[in-house]
Amino acid sequence: MAMFFRKNKFSKLKKEAKHLLSLGQKVYHYRRDVLTTEQVDDLLEAMDSLKVQLSGEALKEVSLKQANGRLDYVLSQYGGSVCSSSPLVRFLTENTELLIVAAILAIGIRTFFFQPFKIPTNSMFPTYNGMTATVFSSENPRPSDPFDKVLRKAFFWATPYEMVAPIRGELKIPLSITGNPQALSGQIIFQPTRARQFGILPVVRYQYKFWVGERPVYINVPRDFTLDSVMLETLYPEYDSFNTLLTDMYKAGRIKKTQYGWVLETGKYFEKDASILDFDILTGDMLFVERVSYHFRSPKIGEPIVFRTGNIPEINSDKYYIKRLVGLGGDTLQVRGSTLYRNGQPIEGARAFDKNARQEGAYQGYENRDRLAMGKVEHVPEGYAYAMGDNSPNSADSRIWGYVPQKDIIGRALFIYYPFTHRWGIAE
Repeated sequence: MAMFFRKNKFSKLKKEAKHLLSLGQKVYHYRRDVLTTEQVDDLLEAMDSLKVQLSGEALKEVSLKQANGRLDYVLSQYGGSVCSSSPLVRFLTENTELLIVAAILAIGIRTFFFQPFKIPTNSMFPTYNGMTATVFSSENPRPSDPFDKVLRKAFFWATPYEMVAPIRGELKIPLSITGNPQALSGQIIFQPTRARQFGILPVVRYQYKFWVGERPVYINVPRDFTLDSVMLETLYPEYDSFNTLLTDMYKAGRIKKTQYGWVLETGKYFEKDASILDFDILTGDMLFVERVSYHFRSPKIGEPIVFRTGNIPEINSDKYYIKRLVGLGGDTLQVRGSTLYRNGQPIEGARAFDKNARQEGAYQGYENRDRLAMGKVEHVPEGYAYAMGDNSPNSADSRIWGYVPQKDIIGRALFIYYPFTHRWGIAE
């Protein structure tokens, strides 16, 4: 037993010696230009002495321990940040090269091979999800089990939101509306506001202001999320269209012009501290964009493409968008009924095309609007592409802002890696 502990202790001394010699090499290479000749000689002498002890045929525990102590002392005197007593500083110093190489490798992979991308909006729904909401009510209460909350966070990155009544009173909703009394369109009014994500990172959020009686109440949500669907599901579940609700409420005399602008007087009263809105926002799909293929071939009709918007004047910002490629230079496009036609034939190349044409499930069909309004035909010029969202009625795409320069297409959606839903896997 004594022999075992002696061998174990001796092994630790040898391991410490090798570590000190490695550290000594770094100090010599990193700091010899700031050390005096005497200090460099002192360092090299201590290292040589330890090497002699470590390479000797008959290693002696006392001699090795003394040599270790000698080099450790020299390093503490001349090592600077390389031998800092701070574990963090020492880790960073010892691993600087590794960290730099890892960063260069990560940047290279992101730039030339695979780039992570988060779906911000629901213009490609239901193929991909942007941020969506789970609405809670008395019939569908929020999960109270802590384990359920942890699972929802881990699998869907579910973030809870709630708006409560500051006093007892009727809920009133400020609106922005257009159109005529027979067919209104609009949305709940919001304004950008600055906030901190995780209490640190500066972000822009949308702030919604409502009225309960004569008291304002506010709720802030992520910039790419709108409250219209949450409000509809919570207060008017019998409606599946916000614009239809606006038209009906206007005819019923509940939308009125006030000192605050257009306001929907809901006729729904809440007690003080009662929950008006209670919901979770689930993260949008996160996917990898493959950036290699388009260096060797042209994009194919039907592929989900990611492109930069800096050279699209109507967008007036440089962002990354994801849409489905529906046309290339020389193609003609037209929407008839719920079907998109390319060069006079129903478009082919993706299952989403067929599902939209048949209005299958949550696919609502292609919609005539703007540049592809009823009877209009688009002729895509050479060097450009035409991109449309699968959620045609709710997609701002080439029908609104025009053609995408083909040189600005950076890649295609490849794999949805989060959240863990039925869409996880190869991107369609």
